[in-house]
Amino acid sequence: MGKIEGIRIQNYGPLKNIVMGKTRSNQKEKVLGNVVAIIGPGGNGKSTFADVFGFLADCLEMGVIRT
Repeated sequence: MGKIEGIRIQNYGPLKNIVMGKTRSNQKEKVLGNVVAIIGPGGNGKSTFADVFGFLADCLEMGVIRT
């Protein structure tokens, strides 16, 4: 099974520019650990952040059509 080393999210609902861990454009950052907690007040995008992974799973399962 693969491991997510990092993620970058842009313009997905209220998440405008989120970068966590080591990404293609941030190679010097540390890889995300095995457990990551997302903590914050209500209305700041925690549920939307979790929804990103469902969206990615759907894209991998059904494919992506670029328009």
